[in-house]
Amino acid sequence: MKENIKRPVYLIQGIALEDHFKYHPPKEKSRIVKHDIINKAALDFAKTVCQVTDNEQYIVMAIQFIQQARMVTNQAITFDSLPKRNISVLD
Repeated sequence: MKENIKRPVYLIQGIALEDHFKYHPPKEKSRIVKHDIINKAALDFAKTVCQVTDNEQYIVMAIQFIQQARMVTNQAITFDSLPKRNISVLD
């Protein structure tokens, strides 16, 4: 017989911790469009960086920051679509 044990739900900004470590593929058209906008803008900016300087060390560093900004922004778009919770324990 399995006991009914309450397990804590760790929330980060109202989103379950587990959701921070799952892939949430975009299904809604509006979310797909937002991701596409960010991805294109990041790529365009990276290309611009490559065009305006020849210093490879700084190009690599700048592109790494652009990639991080793109990833964090896409994560924010994803989290905007997830349900928020105000509970601390699931039944």
